[in-house]
Amino acid sequence: MIIGNGLIANSLQKLDNNNYIFFASGVSNSAAVNVIDFDRELRLIQEIHQSNKNKVFVYFSSCFLSNKEAKLTPYYAHKLKMEEYISNNKLNYLILRLPQVIGKSNNNNTLINNFIYKSNINEIITLQKFANRYFIDILDLSEIIKKLIILKITNEILDIFYPKSYNLLDIIEILETCSGKKINYKLINEGISYSLKEHSIYNYGNLIPHSIDDNYLLSSIKKHYFFG
Repeated sequence: MIIGNGLIANSLQKLDNNNYIFFASGVSNSAAVNVIDFDRELRLIQEIHQSNKNKVFVYFSSCFLSNKEAKLTPYYAHKLKMEEYISNNKLNYLILRLPQVIGKSNNNNTLINNFIYKSNINEIITLQKFANRYFIDILDLSEIIKKLIILKITNEILDIFYPKSYNLLDIIEILETCSGKKINYKLINEGISYSLKEHSIYNYGNLIPHSIDDNYLLSSIKKHYFFG
């Protein structure tokens, strides 16, 4: 069963089966502060849980929670609360903490979509000088989840990310390379830099279907936004 209709939900269609619930719905904007939206997601999870207790519940959370020194905004505090509810109330669950997911969709709240959208309308993009981001290609994500299902991994909280971080200016430069045009931006002296040191999915072998190199983000952006 797949809950949701966005980028992640659509990428999992071939993995849909009666033993799993893929919860790819709910609050997706990390700037969200609306308690009503947070409560709506919790009620939906509770409702699905009550009627599907024998299925593995797969919840998509955020890698940012793996940074123990991070100050939690309302959104991240909500994601942590959802993780705790699921892990405390489900006999079988799999919580996947994700970074920024690369893949074209109608959701302009995701980082790459937002930057490309603002670039296309010539809006100035505000960049936090000290912020960095990790990424995973949506196609890699679905392959990794497929392997986790084959291995029957449950009752784990796993970080899934490509093990290279990018600061926001790096990302702008990559977008300029892909698009062949200059992007208007301004730098502000803000932002949080964090490091993901322990790649927990390596406990089950190297599930990232690529070698580690500097071109991962460039190749993924080209594939999804400029060659598709």
